[in-house]
Amino acid sequence: MDEALARSGHAVGELHLPNRARHARIAAASDAARRAGAGLWSGCPASPKPSPPASPAPETPEAPEVPAAPAGLPPGPPAGVPDVDCSDLDGPVWVGDADPHRLDRDGDGIGCDSR
Repeated sequence: MDEALARSGHAVGELHLPNRARHARIAAASDAARRAGAGLWSGCPASPKPSPPASPAPETPEAPEVPAAPAGLPPGPPAGVPDVDCSDLDGPVWVGDADPHRLDRDGDGIGCDSR
């Protein structure tokens, strides 16, 4: 029975003195089951599987070039300040691509330029 359990992968042959008469056969059956991945050995990888090679990091797209503000045009109000609309400002302001207050109706980077 001990040898059958070892052969099916459900026991490991260990030597306990003075009972050594069948140890060699049981140990051989246990080793064969381990190599074959039988029984409980099917849940144990024979050797760790190598990790896949690291893939290169994806390239970060370059930020679009933001045009410079036209001379003499003040910057628009920053994000985080209470909501502002064109009636709160003295005239056109430069918002560029960032327009948190939606002041640039025509998309040219200048807010409040068409009252």
